[in-house]
Amino acid sequence: MRYPLVSVIMSVYGEKPEYIHLAINSILSQSYPRIEFIIVNDHPDSKLKSELSDYVKEFESIIVVNNKENIGLAASLNRAIGLSSGDYIARMDADDVSLENRIDKQLSYLNKEGYDLVGSFIERIDSKGNGLGVSVVPSDVDKLKKLLPYATIAFHPTWFGKSEVFKSIMYNPIFITSQDYEFLHRA
Repeated sequence: MRYPLVSVIMSVYGEKPEYIHLAINSILSQSYPRIEFIIVNDHPDSKLKSELSDYVKEFESIIVVNNKENIGLAASLNRAIGLSSGDYIARMDADDVSLENRIDKQLSYLNKEGYDLVGSFIERIDSKGNGLGVSVVPSDVDKLKKLLPYATIAFHPTWFGKSEVFKSIMYNPIFITSQDYEFLHRA
């Protein structure tokens, strides 16, 4: 069975180190067997640089890029997209945790339904990992169309899509916030 390569992209800046480690470990623990994990460190003066290099030494699937200066989330994600070699790209945030079957499920669903980009629900958790409830977006197309002018229709750290979608659209670095919302409008 052929497993296409999935590039997971993540930018780190000021998140707590323990959250970053949980995020990284949740990607390293995925049930899907072919992942390259591209992490852009957008905080060049942080101690995180050495911690991230330890992951690179231990896991050949991790690529770390250290920005020379803070360039922001959108530009950092664009760097990761430019370095990605996967057939698919999955977004990850440095303060989130992915379920171990996330990549498997999203790839299967995307291909089964013939989509280019998908997202999923999120379960909110506190700093100790206790569940605070689930946030969902409607699955009905008419409801999504009504929601889009006012809110996101796919939670950014759950995006999974064909790499050509990300490479053809890219993030607009002009937007300091809401890069995901602007990206979805163009998509």
